[in-house]
Amino acid sequence: MKIDEAFEEKLARYFAPTYFSSSEEYQYLVALEPEPHPKISLCYPPWKPCIYFSIFKWPPIDNQNFYEINYLSIWDRDTGIRGHEWDTERTALFIKAPIGATDLSQFEIQEIYFAAHEGEGLLNRSKYIELPGIVDGIAVYWSCKKHGSYPSLEDAKGYWPFEEFNEPGNKADPKAYALKNAGTIGQPCAPWIEYKESWGPDGVSSVYSKLKDRIWSPIPGASQLKRNLPGEEETKEEIKKFQRALDLRATGKINKRLYDQISTLPREVIRNAPMMDQDCLAEVIQLQPKEFDANQVAPGFDLYIKSLRTPKTIEGDIDEVIGAKAIILGKLNSKTIVYGMIDPNNQKIFGIRKASIKTITEKKIRSSDLRKPYVKSK
Repeated sequence: MKIDEAFEEKLARYFAPTYFSSSEEYQYLVALEPEPHPKISLCYPPWKPCIYFSIFKWPPIDNQNFYEINYLSIWDRDTGIRGHEWDTERTALFIKAPIGATDLSQFEIQEIYFAAHEGEGLLNRSKYIELPGIVDGIAVYWSCKKHGSYPSLEDAKGYWPFEEFNEPGNKADPKAYALKNAGTIGQPCAPWIEYKESWGPDGVSSVYSKLKDRIWSPIPGASQLKRNLPGEEETKEEIKKFQRALDLRATGKINKRLYDQISTLPREVIRNAPMMDQDCLAEVIQLQPKEFDANQVAPGFDLYIKSLRTPKTIEGDIDEVIGAKAIILGKLNSKTIVYGMIDPNNQKIFGIRKASIKTITEKKIRSSDLRKPYVKSK
């Protein structure tokens, strides 16, 4: 539901977070050119950032108006563990106000969403925090180099060794930093908000992928809201799956021992872990595939980098599955790639195979080229 842009600006500014960045944060937030394809226009230091906002308004429910404000922090790169070019992050607020209210003191924050490794399964530290009655802006702590958002300094430090925050840090006052309206999907102010492909050579999440679905939905007649994104229980189950695959006690909590055993795994394994069952994941972990350096491989084989992350069609059946696809999970050495076999019926990875690195140039792979890797017994 469209609202007046001048009022959007006032509303976004009124509730804009105060950001705190680590004292050793050297990456920049960016303003983008007004073009469909994301392209950096200007860079801003984290103590005086450029933040984009996107406001969605529902039709009135139970004599109340409801708004979702996404505050987007777009970084030039992530330089933490398994770093990458571009880094699209956000914090979001769910706000309500009486119908017809224009006095911002009548608007209240109901809940806040802090995104940290959103959609990354095992590494997901995103959380919802209920704050009914809060009428002022909030504080957001960005983790050093990785740029996850946290509600407090203690929380930002609480996920070591994945995250770090080096004091004393830098403060970004919402009255001083640049705040730009990105609009919404379907009614963009910034054309790149509707760019659906992954961003940059490392294939990071697009802004479109974050905004295409609502984080909350108000429930008519209940004075409540529904959370639409995966919560803590899903993340705990993902952690337990890794722990069982590694013969560790399944606590559902990250610790240094678990981190040490998975920190060398390729992003593709972490990213695609939800598609694997425990046995399949254990097989991949035993193989210990290496990170696939797309920036080096793509020029050498004259490929588009995004094609390295696109599942390949398999010619012929494999394990009696017809129409399966193969997705890269990493490499064993300079000559051999590890593929996961995707079942077209449920989109799950049902088996692991290896093949020549030359298969990255092919859109289709013959089933005869995919060989079962040798995995030592536990």
